[in-house]
Amino acid sequence: MSDDPDKYESNEVSDGGGNGTVTDGLEISEPVQAAGKKRNRRKERPRRRKANIEADLAIATSTMESLNVHSSHVPNGTVVHESEVSSADHLSKAINLDSKAEDVAEPSSPSKRRNRKKKNVALASIEKLGYVISEQRETVSSLDSAVSSKNPNGMYSVKSTSISKVESKNNRRPPRTQESEAPSKQSSRRTSERKPKPSPQVSQPPASLPRSPLKQKPKLRQLILQQSGGFSTNSGKTDESLFNENKFERHIQREQAEIMLKTGQISAAKGFVRINQRNFREAYISNPDGSRDILIDGVKDRNRALEGDEVVVFILPPSVWRTHEGVTQKVGKVVHILTQVHHRQAVGTLKKMQDGNSRLALFSPRDSRIPRMRIPMNQCPKNHKDWDNCLFYARICQWTDVRFAMGQLIGDSFGAQGDVEAETRAILLDNEIDVSPYEEKLHVYFPEPPYIPSEDDIKGREDLRKCCIFTIDPLTAKDLDDAVSCVKLENGNYKVGVHISDVSYFLREGTPLDVKVSKRATTTYLVQRAYHMLPREMTMMCSLLPGEDKLAFSVFWEITPEAEVISHYFTRSIIRSCAQLAYEHAQIMIDDPDHNWLDGELPKIYGGWTVKDLKEVVLSLQYLAAIMRKRRFDGGALRVDQTKLMFNLNGSGEPISFSPYVNKESHRLIEEFMLLANMTVATDLHKKFPLLAFLRCHQAPHSDMLDRLAELLVKFGIVLDTSSAGSLHQSLQQYQSTGDRARYVALTLLCSKPMIRARYFCAATMSNVDHMRHYALNAPLYTHFTSPIRRYADVMVHRLLSAFLGYSEEPKWTVDYVNEIAANCNKMKFCAKKAGEQSTELFLALWVRKHGTIEEEVVVVDVKDRSFDAVVCSSGTNVRVYTDKLSAAVEFENDSVPELKITWAIAGGRVQQAYQVITMFSVVRVALRTSNTNLLKLEATLLPPSE
Repeated sequence: MSDDPDKYESNEVSDGGGNGTVTDGLEISEPVQAAGKKRNRRKERPRRRKANIEADLAIATSTMESLNVHSSHVPNGTVVHESEVSSADHLSKAINLDSKAEDVAEPSSPSKRRNRKKKNVALASIEKLGYVISEQRETVSSLDSAVSSKNPNGMYSVKSTSISKVESKNNRRPPRTQESEAPSKQSSRRTSERKPKPSPQVSQPPASLPRSPLKQKPKLRQLILQQSGGFSTNSGKTDESLFNENKFERHIQREQAEIMLKTGQISAAKGFVRINQRNFREAYISNPDGSRDILIDGVKDRNRALEGDEVVVFILPPSVWRTHEGVTQKVGKVVHILTQVHHRQAVGTLKKMQDGNSRLALFSPRDSRIPRMRIPMNQCPKNHKDWDNCLFYARICQWTDVRFAMGQLIGDSFGAQGDVEAETRAILLDNEIDVSPYEEKLHVYFPEPPYIPSEDDIKGREDLRKCCIFTIDPLTAKDLDDAVSCVKLENGNYKVGVHISDVSYFLREGTPLDVKVSKRATTTYLVQRAYHMLPREMTMMCSLLPGEDKLAFSVFWEITPEAEVISHYFTRSIIRSCAQLAYEHAQIMIDDPDHNWLDGELPKIYGGWTVKDLKEVVLSLQYLAAIMRKRRFDGGALRVDQTKLMFNLNGSGEPISFSPYVNKESHRLIEEFMLLANMTVATDLHKKFPLLAFLRCHQAPHSDMLDRLAELLVKFGIVLDTSSAGSLHQSLQQYQSTGDRARYVALTLLCSKPMIRARYFCAATMSNVDHMRHYALNAPLYTHFTSPIRRYADVMVHRLLSAFLGYSEEPKWTVDYVNEIAANCNKMKFCAKKAGEQSTELFLALWVRKHGTIEEEVVVVDVKDRSFDAVVCSSGTNVRVYTDKLSAAVEFENDSVPELKITWAIAGGRVQQAYQVITMFSVVRVALRTSNTNLLKLEATLLPPSE
């Protein structure tokens, strides 16, 4: 069961990038245009190229200035600091000047001066080319007035926004010895008073575009490559991306990236990459100032970063920023990957290379956000027929080409497309979920079953075995984390208890088992089965099964009849649950208190307690929970419910029916007290451990996205108050009460898109207390305490609580360690959520495939020029419906609101026409079927309106 509303905690920000047509994304620099208007990418290339020149120049200038301050000077004749050289390399790519360390440190010679003259000619041509290719003939002002020199210690000294190398008087060529080469006549005429020749300057672009110097002189290519080392690496290789649009730019070094972020001299941002699932060429990171997300336009500018990676993004000049409906969106490119979060592995299919290359095969990942891979043929099954409809698993070995990565197969094919078990394994692999059995050697770190608590285990615990305590969970649940109790006191108040399995008592910190569990981090729930975080035996040992003595952490509150909390306390305890109720049982007690329970309707009740005893507890908790819930939402909490499906499976594991999951009072009863427990623990732990407290926050959504949504909805007569979480909740509630389910389903989906995913964090990393808040719960502090059997985050919290109560020593954690655990918990929680959603999609597709084409009503949530996005009303499934291949005339308009006007030709007794206008919130009928290329992908086709 869930103790917190994951639906609103886990909504990922999605910024669709406007209504523009799908493009290759590599060279787009113009603002977002109206849908249906094609881009002229050829004309857009010069501006993007100029922007990249400016970008490299700015990066180099900023890091050089910082490094000249922080690096120690070196004497003549020694190698310059490596990071300084890399900065100069970066700048050379922008203005194509020499940056080799040996040229900086060594004295000049006649041969070098002759070479420098040749280089200057080449560099002048490149500078001209940089101006000419700009369609708007815009000049880069930072390249016009660049002056720099070497200081006496042989180091770069930046005096303006550009760098050119000038010899210093203190860095003269030493007198020649007899062994040295005789100078040429030209050099012998030069005196010591000769001034250094400045680098060539170009103040005006030429009138016409000359032939590229790279094509005129092949040797010039090699020369420029030597000059323009590009992004800094330790390999010493040149940056081929300068000449090849299919090559990635090199990443700058980590220290350069950190300086960029710290000094603020350059416009850069750090964030986690999110790639548009429908258009892999568009990626985003959150803007640190809270405004609209920063766009990373194209695979090349994403620069080998994949979903979830933590990156440093350089903000490109405003000339390439996007503007849509008056809102500006910054555009950037990845210059460094701080943390490679994505595992660089994927599930996909094999086929022959289209170019006829017999040495390689093409691996196409199912996830389009992962690049296609070239696989050596000797790794592939020899019989090409074995490739048909088979699923393979591959990893990225090298990725230098924008179009393809080099890959390696991991094992053989693990099954055919469409097979339930093969598809389930594909879901687990794609989401990095480890379901391998725990090794026997790890079982020594917890007691063998059957486990009976000893006297030492019970010592110091409050004995609650004679209290009426029981669990309320889903009917088939096995991992029973929590139990509840409620006793009415003589003063009229209630003593309410929440009792949580004491997993941390058995899962000792630092053991090999603990390390393994921490990596898994969460239980994964699929349609047909659950993959538990703990070993199966340990899960059952910790589960609060009825009639068995179990160790627990208990929190008690004294609560008034008005549901006001007077006091609380924590304790370690030993309990004996008297019953394992399901939500259905508790709901009957709420709906019909006088229900006559027949034999077999309820599970066995232990300890001499009766149905009446259990019913009194349930009704008391329901009474208090209803008041607490109303107060919480009146006080500003938010809940955005999205449809969740429940499947009925036959004996073969095939779906025979499905229905939406209904959240009733019995669910909300348990949820309310679990939330109270989590907030109570968070508050006390933060007081005791202000630096190491393991907490969970939920930031407010992007205000500009919500504001734009509210403005759009007004055009459809929908007033949405987005000023706070509470006002948004009240707005949604009024449309839920109207009974228009289709409109409410669309609204909840639209409102979930701007939401930011909740996350775990270490308290020391949040200097601003306001950033610790949980937006949806409207709580100043929050954590997860109530599900340690299925979440490692809760285990961390239990260890802190144990130290807080004096049962154990204070953990000797570092902030970095807590951050590392929090990051992995965030990642695996999201992966488990995605796996659960994909499992639902899998079984829904199996059901559709079994029944062939089915007709369903959908509600439209977004209209584009050749398609529209919609939600299936019965299942909550998102589909995209294309209109460009309909047997109808389709016209797109985007005046005040986007809409599609469709004229159908309907054959009957005589030719008739039917007109249909599709806009947001339109309810239309579609035909759902599985894809011919992917049996588990649903395709939707618009049907003509019925008469």
